Amino acid sequence: MAFLSWGRWLFCSLLMLLLVGCGWQLQTVRPMPPELLPLYLELADTQSVFSRVLLQNLELAGIEMTRDRSRARSVLIVTQDLSSRQVSSVSARNKPQQYQIDYRVEYRFDRHDEATNTQTSLQPVNIIPTQLLSVSRAMSYDINLALAKEREAESVEELLAQQITQQVMRRLNSVAISQSPVH
Repeated sequence: MAFLSWGRWLFCSLLMLLLVGCGWQLQTVRPMPPELLPLYLELADTQSVFSRVLLQNLELAGIEMTRDRSRARSVLIVTQDLSSRQVSSVSARNKPQQYQIDYRVEYRFDRHDEATNTQTSLQPVNIIPTQLLSVSRAMSYDINLALAKEREAESVEELLAQQITQQVMRRLNSVAISQSPVH
């Protein structure tokens, strides 16, 4: 019995040593440079799953946000936020057997401060051009489990929104790196 607990302790210690030794570390979001803050978020659909997940991620990343667009130094504009479900396979009795859940988001990122504009033009500077992100997942369907399948579809939709949000956050992170002054 004591050998098992000692063996587990040894295994966990060796695993930790291996992870630290190979350079593994948790992926974190780098803070955006102050020149891009505060951020204004313009959403196509403020009630969508993607909008909710994106707001949560921005808050968790500690990104300063504003509700006043005129105060914002940068603007994340989500122009399209759509989810859909389509039947992708039917049985011999013409009943759905499988369907596909798609999630599409289109966004761009602009900078809005005086440092990026000329004296004659106060147009925003586009930092990330319009990007279209799309993810999809196929799901089986059983009429006898309709309620459970509906809940599963909602969970999958949330997962797809999280995947797209992670892509947006990584892209914003790369902008934060490229916009940061080199020391």
